[in-house]
Amino acid sequence: MLMLLSLVFLVGNNIEMSVQAQQVILPEDSVWGLSWSPDSSQIATGHFDGTIQIRDSQTGDVVKTFQVNPISKILQVAWSPNGSRLAGSTADGFIYLWNMNDDQLSYRLETNAPISGLAWSPDSTQIAGINDISHHLQIWDADSGESLINQRTSGIAIDWFEEKLVIAGMGGFSQIEAVTGEHLKIVPSGYPISVAWGPTGDRIALGDVNAEIQIWDSALEIPHDVKQPLHTLSEHTLPVTSVDWHPNGIYLASASLDGTICIWDVDNEKLLEKIDTGAPLLRLQWNTEGDRLAYAGGDTAGIGAAVKIIELSSLVNVTAFP
Repeated sequence: MLMLLSLVFLVGNNIEMSVQAQQVILPEDSVWGLSWSPDSSQIATGHFDGTIQIRDSQTGDVVKTFQVNPISKILQVAWSPNGSRLAGSTADGFIYLWNMNDDQLSYRLETNAPISGLAWSPDSTQIAGINDISHHLQIWDADSGESLINQRTSGIAIDWFEEKLVIAGMGGFSQIEAVTGEHLKIVPSGYPISVAWGPTGDRIALGDVNAEIQIWDSALEIPHDVKQPLHTLSEHTLPVTSVDWHPNGIYLASASLDGTICIWDVDNEKLLEKIDTGAPLLRLQWNTEGDRLAYAGGDTAGIGAAVKIIELSSLVNVTAFP
């Protein structure tokens, strides 16, 4: 779920984000895509040199590298729930699908704009992409590469639960029926740029460009007299670029361009931990077991991209991958 594509433009060898007159400069080799393998043994990272690196999550060693066009900056990566495929989207408007059983490229799917969000169906048979430039939702069959849905839908981030998609951006979020593309409900809620469906599907977390996190009841009926979130979490000072629920559905992790990670007890609206990484953050994700949290972004120390892992058992134990 994330990307500020409508707010992003290239400046020399850097990426510059302008948000409400504030500017954040990210190194050209910043990591924008991040995804754990379902068994937590590996992490896939997407880079602006057109590569996706597969790393051993214990040692940080790069065990394989997938190369697309060197000028095709990788924006998002997503491992399928069954671990058999890896998807990566690029700034020049393609989605690449690799078969992880033989490391072969299965398909190169052409889109009509850079894909800012990727999401797999729970059964790993379909891949969905959303962009905030041409305002299209596209869904493909992962086995055949056939386009199943291609429709105008405003959004910048996407997540999938059972047979429903949630798409965030352009002043709110919407739920969409994945088979037909029918809009089930549309909820105004600021300008969310990241989204995550709770593990049981009852709640939706939104990270907003105004630095807030909102938690919504996914069953909210529209029209509705009172359209209010269940919880609003405030601690970040810049846009919240990534949110991810812990597998237990109690905790939520959030990352921001302000360089901080927050771990929340959602129901109690309690901040459990705040970690200042010192660099703008673009993506974070819990592993399947929920005992490790990976995050990625730029590194202000001058060594380029940063990929790091936090052990939940000891939040001060941070493993950095060069």
